[in-house]
Amino acid sequence: MFVLVLLWRFPLWRGRDVPGVVKKRQPLLLGHRGVRIEGYIENSAEAITYGLESDLDGIEFDVRRTKDGYLVVQHDSMINGRHISTYDFAELKEILPHLLELREVFAIARDYPNKLLNLEIKTEQAKTYKLERDTVKAIKMSGLEHRILVSSFNPVTLFWVRLRAPKLRTGLLYLPDGPVVAQSDRFAGFLHVDAIHPYEKQVKKEKIDAAHRRRVKINTWTVNDKKRISSLREMGVDAIVGDNPAILLADNLL
Repeated sequence: MFVLVLLWRFPLWRGRDVPGVVKKRQPLLLGHRGVRIEGYIENSAEAITYGLESDLDGIEFDVRRTKDGYLVVQHDSMINGRHISTYDFAELKEILPHLLELREVFAIARDYPNKLLNLEIKTEQAKTYKLERDTVKAIKMSGLEHRILVSSFNPVTLFWVRLRAPKLRTGLLYLPDGPVVAQSDRFAGFLHVDAIHPYEKQVKKEKIDAAHRRRVKINTWTVNDKKRISSLREMGVDAIVGDNPAILLADNLL
C-alpha cells in the first residue's frame, strides 16, 4: 500500500492542459468574476458577457448551491446575515435580481468558443449540500467539459470532483493565511490537481519551476497592477486573473 501511495503522489502526478482552450498568449488572462469594473455587477450576465467578449482568454466565476438545489453564480456566502445554502432560489432572486444560474453562464459561454471557464466551487464547510455532485452533473450536461477548470480552496471538494469526473481539470486555491498543509505542493500532489492557484503575493519563481517539472500550471489571482502583471509574466506563471480587462490587456503585455 505504501508503494502505491508513493507512486500516486510522485511519478503518477502530472498536470494536464484544458484541451478546449486556444492559447493566444502566455500567460492566459482571465476576467475575475466576469469583470469587476465600474458599471458592472460581478458574476452578472453583463459582467460574464463583457469578460468573454473582450480579448481575454476566459473568465473566472463562483458557484454555490441554494437550499432547493439551484446552482447559482455568487461569490459571497452570506446575504442579509444568512448563508446562501439556507435560501430557496426564488427568495434569493428577489434580493439579488442579477443572480445567474450556472446553466445560464454555460448558455452565454457557448457563444464564445475556445475560452477558458474557471469555475470556482465555493465551500466553507465540510458538509457542502451536494454541491460537488450537482456541479459535476451540470458540467457534464453542458458539453463544455473540455473548456472548464474547476478550482476550490477546499481540498475535499477537489477530491470529490476528481472522483466523480476524472477527466475534469482541477486547481487548488490557497491564501497566505490558510492552512499550511493546504498550501503544500506535496498535498496538491495527492489530489492530482492540474493547477495550483496561489494568491499573487505567494508566487515565487522556484515554485513555478517545480510545478512546471510536473507539467502543473501556476495560475494566480487577483492582479490589478500593470507592473506586477509584467513581473508575473516574466516569472513564468501560466494564467493571471484580474478585475479589469483594460489593465490585463495593456499594450506592453501583448
